[in-house]
Amino acid sequence: MAVHYGYDSKGRLASEHLTVHHPQTNELLWQHETRHAYNAQGLANRCIPDSLPAVEWLTYGSGWLAGMKLGDTPLVDFTRDRLHRETLRSFGRYELTTAYTPAGQLQRQHLNSLQYDRDYTWNDNGELIRISSPRQTRSYSYSTTGRLTGVSHHRSESGYPHPVCHGPGGQPPARPGAAPGQHPQHVAG
Repeated sequence: MAVHYGYDSKGRLASEHLTVHHPQTNELLWQHETRHAYNAQGLANRCIPDSLPAVEWLTYGSGWLAGMKLGDTPLVDFTRDRLHRETLRSFGRYELTTAYTPAGQLQRQHLNSLQYDRDYTWNDNGELIRISSPRQTRSYSYSTTGRLTGVSHHRSESGYPHPVCHGPGGQPPARPGAAPGQHPQHVAG
């Protein structure tokens, strides 16, 4: 197999040509070429494979992604707020809405299927303390210095805590009965 790359006068990738030859006879078995195009700003915005519809990146401003399409078929569309954060993603029959706190942290994600909803809760220090969904809730705890110290999963049928696998110096926890400073080689998690 051989891959040959072609570049335009600005040094940008313009084409990829792949060929596969028979190892003994050198007979051409397969070939494929993909061409690449750029917008006036020099950003990649189109990929054109042999015998297939073009894949296009729809952008605005300085290159923010607004959507993608395959030929004339939209694949995904993005709606953004004035800070260019994604607020709505439409793909096929699905829509994912995203909301943010006044501080800019992720607050909520809602897919038009209730089992994929997520709510995010933050403390006054800006630390993520909870992710809630219809299936489970994860709670996070921190030391006074802001180091993650634990994660607790709560499902509708049960909850089970998981300590974070590192000590105050960043090392994994010692095995029960191990000599001081002796740490496990592998921590299963």
